[in-house]
Amino acid sequence: MVLPAERVAVVAAHAAAGLAAAHRQGVVHRDIKPGNLLVDAEGTVKLADFGIARFVDDPSAALTTTGQIVGTGLYLAPERALGQPASSASDVYSLGCVLYQLATGRPPFRADTATALLYQHIDTPPVPPNQLGAMLPPEFEAYLLSLLAKQPEQRPSAQAIADWFSSGAWRSYPGAAPGRPPAPHQPVGHARARPTRRIGPPVPPPCRCPRRCTRPRRPRRP
Repeated sequence: MVLPAERVAVVAAHAAAGLAAAHRQGVVHRDIKPGNLLVDAEGTVKLADFGIARFVDDPSAALTTTGQIVGTGLYLAPERALGQPASSASDVYSLGCVLYQLATGRPPFRADTATALLYQHIDTPPVPPNQLGAMLPPEFEAYLLSLLAKQPEQRPSAQAIADWFSSGAWRSYPGAAPGRPPAPHQPVGHARARPTRRIGPPVPPPCRCPRRCTRPRRPRRP
């Protein structure tokens, strides 16, 4: 299922706000995926299934007791694929994967084996969504790709994501030259004045003879 940019932005703002609230309490979700985003009757998106959530300082936040990576492989952050502890930045990466899928109809990475999929998260840059047919404004696409940065410190925080999408900054207006402000609005009845020019034959120059002349001077022939 592919959602329009307007709806993806709403999902991003609501889901990021929920993550930000959890992160302020020191809790990481660790399993952000489409099945864990619920929509109520009013269209509000809410996070579900905190069953494997852990506090950031929990030593078991990366691996289970059997040494297996916790989370869903399609939405797993690169640092978690390397066995590093889960963090708020890893939740942001997972959210980026979900938003990417909502915009394009497919997750950013797919592979035949789980190992190959993990290596793609670690090493392979995602294809820009618009190259897969998504209809995202340039600002939206660039910001979405920043959520999928390989380095955790290069990703925005969940609160920053919520604020950015809620503000409407993801919108762009094609046709305007970059760096050039739009033309000021001209009210009706106040058209911009244009230079005027005289219509008709040229007026002959004044007579320069010593005596005053009552007749206009005849223009010289070229």
